[in-house]
Amino acid sequence: MKIQSMGFVIAILVVATAALGCALYACYGATAWNGGSGDTLYQIMPYGAMASGIYSGNATLGELRQHGAFGIGAYIGMEGEMVLLDGQFYQIRTDGVAYLMNDSVKTPYAQVTYFEPDITFSVNETMTYTEVRDYVDKLLPTENMVYAIKITGEFGSATARSVPKQSEPYPPLSEVVKNQTVFNLSKISGSALGFRCPSLLGEAVFPGYHMHFLSGDKASGGHLLDFELSSGTIEVDVTPGFEIVFLESPQFYEYAPSR
Repeated sequence: MKIQSMGFVIAILVVATAALGCALYACYGATAWNGGSGDTLYQIMPYGAMASGIYSGNATLGELRQHGAFGIGAYIGMEGEMVLLDGQFYQIRTDGVAYLMNDSVKTPYAQVTYFEPDITFSVNETMTYTEVRDYVDKLLPTENMVYAIKITGEFGSATARSVPKQSEPYPPLSEVVKNQTVFNLSKISGSALGFRCPSLLGEAVFPGYHMHFLSGDKASGGHLLDFELSSGTIEVDVTPGFEIVFLESPQFYEYAPSR
């Protein structure tokens, strides 16, 4: 463990071996496999701590940009939803609009990486969010790995949400989402992006799929709740490295994780 100015850093590395590549090739057949890229998921704060109501932080988007050009997260006070796509940060507020953000803005929680797809396949028939998750899960060689996922294409529908900015003392996320604003988008092009994290990482991550959405014109989006994908491309980046930063704050020092 090493200390950085913004807090404590723990790095975990799972080596992607040739055996992993062979397993993926066996699963996919003709589907593209580019070999393990050695990518790292860089994360600000454990998910469980953030969800308990710790919505303050001192990590800037500029600092995050040094660790990735792809990702999702939140903003101070849980104001809106974060999307990082192609090196640009967006904030989707409760008006449904995606706002371009500058590097001085701060975040209490984020997950970023450099997206380099190892697995790519096309979809030419309608699939729901559940069907996409189930299909991808069957093809992955193990549940015990982090995967960055990007789905780009034409969506018959996409249901997304955003939440309003909170005031201190901050309520837990379970209370915040009771006042969420839901957007029902139809016949829209765009990208669903995020991560599939393993449950073995415990409260450090949201287990399973955590995805956000950004429209093709970069004008709208949000935290993804559901979709129907009409056609498009699904890309998966095997991400064997995991680095997490624990921000130094009184709220985090007092946080008691569930056991």
